[in-house]
Order: sequence, then structure tokens, then C-alpha cells
Amino acid sequence: MNEILWQTKVRADIFSPDFTEQLGLENAELPSTEQPFYMNLDVTISLATSAMAGKIESYRCRQLCNQRITERKAKYSAILGEQINEVLRRLRESGYALKNAKICAEPTEDPQEVTIALLKGEDKEYDQKGREKKVFNVISVIPSGPGMRANLERALAEFCLRKMKEELHQPEAPLKLSADRIAVEKLLRPIAQEIAVDEKAETSLQTIIDSLKNSYHIHKIQPFSMGGRRNQAKAAAARTEEVPSLSWVLYMEKNNAEWSLTEMKSGMEAQYELERLWKRKTTRRAIVLHDLKPVPYTLLGKQEHGFMKIVKSDAAAYPALRVVWDQEIV
Repeated sequence: MNEILWQTKVRADIFSPDFTEQLGLENAELPSTEQPFYMNLDVTISLATSAMAGKIESYRCRQLCNQRITERKAKYSAILGEQINEVLRRLRESGYALKNAKICAEPTEDPQEVTIALLKGEDKEYDQKGREKKVFNVISVIPSGPGMRANLERALAEFCLRKMKEELHQPEAPLKLSADRIAVEKLLRPIAQEIAVDEKAETSLQTIIDSLKNSYHIHKIQPFSMGGRRNQAKAAAARTEEVPSLSWVLYMEKNNAEWSLTEMKSGMEAQYELERLWKRKTTRRAIVLHDLKPVPYTLLGKQEHGFMKIVKSDAAAYPALRVVWDQEIV
């Protein structure tokens, strides 16, 4: 956990246009702006605000891209994003070098209880001329802290259960056939594992693998691409049991279960393609593999003051998207 440099608890209305003023930052004894590291902003509000349907519906978003969001849960997230963006802006105007920010709703007795903290972040970096390098900011909006933790616990439990089942009932034999060709199941298995987690293990791993193996056909050899529609079998003559061993691949599946798997030249090309695919309302899921291993990523949507972490299903509502890998690619 990052070191807390400063923290306070106040009463403020998240639905008020002057929410930032209510925090009283101008009168607070904040830490010095002259630090050798960046700071992170952490704001916690009451989970009770997520149930205030009337206030959510009547709130007038200042950001144009959020005017189109009418679903209550999505609008509540947009409100939280808008307010933390405003807090960030005020602190930056006061000279604070902030890198990341998070706003999270947690259970509290007082629906207007707000906890705000500044945390120690990463050390600042400078270029050869001694100028501070520009940093990429990530804003995390968590409409329900308990819900997020429950989802993480459920996903971890499902992952552990799936791995146990695989080890007990589905021992994986070495399927690589040559230096530049692999068995098709070797390519599709990590995709199927990600789908199984996404679908919360409603179907078995082998059933998902079979739905991909029995439906695909080859579109192109170079750059390689294949695809089909899950649970819609193709003629055996249209398939091959071997495919090229690829470094980067992108799997995309539409809402109608039509899928494609395409070779990417690099991780950067995969990021650009993900941004393009998630702008489509028809995209159900998109998975990236690097050397046959899934690459987890975060999707950011453009807001008035920068890019904010968003739910993938809401991506089409934002004017621009950015994809950030969640871990270093080796």
C-alpha cells in the first residue's frame, strides 16, 4: 500500500456542482508541492449515493460525451469520473504533480461522508535536459468497492477451480509440432480459458475449445487470420489441424457469436486495433495473446480532462479510447 502523505474526512455532496469547493482544499494543510515523486489522489464516498436514483437522473453532466449516457449505473460512474476530474484539476492548478487518481464508493453511515487522501507515488523522471517527463494519467472509477472485491474474489475462485479441473481431468499434452507450426488447439486453448473466466464458467473449458475448433476456417495465410461462429460447425475440409506459431494475435467476438483471430505485427498494432474494435457496439469481447499468453489490459475513455478507466461494455459512448497493458510485456 502506498504511503499516505495527507488524509482528511469531510462532508460533501457528490451530486453538487460545487463538490470540490465543499472539500475545503484551499484551507487544508496539504503537503509541499516540491517532492521528488508524483502523488496519487484517492477519494472515497458513500455507497449510499449509488442508490439515489432521483439525484443521479437529475444531475446535469458538464461533459458532452456523458450526455448520451441514460442508463443509471453508467451515469453514476460518469458523475464520479467528472467530479474526480475536477478535484484533480484544482490540485494541479495548485502545483501538485499527480499521476493517478481513484474514486471509490464504500459503505458509510453518513451518505455525505467523503475521505480524501494524497498518496506517495512513483519517483519523478527527467529527460536529458533535466526537464520533468510527461506522465500518462489513469483515473479509476469504482462505483462499488464491495462489488469490485466480490467480483475479484469470484474470478479468483473460478480461476482456481478451473485450474484444478484441468490438472485433474484435462492434462495438457505437449502439442507443439515444429518450430513454426503448432496444433490449432494450442492456439485456441488460452483464448478459451479467457472466455471461460468471462462467462463465469457457465460452460466447460473443453466445450468452449470444441466450439472454436469445430467452427473455424482459415481466411488468410499471411498475415494469418481465421474465424467462424461458435457452435456452428464447418466442413472438415475447410480446416487444418496445424496453424502458424504467432507472436501477437487478437481474438474478437461479436454479440452474435461470430469470431475472428488475426495476426498482429506488434503490441502497438494490437492496441490500435483494440481501440477500433471497442468503438463498435457489436463487440462482445476482445482478447490479446503474446506468445500464447493472454495480455490483460485496461480500457480508458476520453473525458473532458483526460482519459478515465471505463467498463468495456460502455466503450462506444466515448469519443476516443486508449488501451493500456496492465503489465510489462517481456
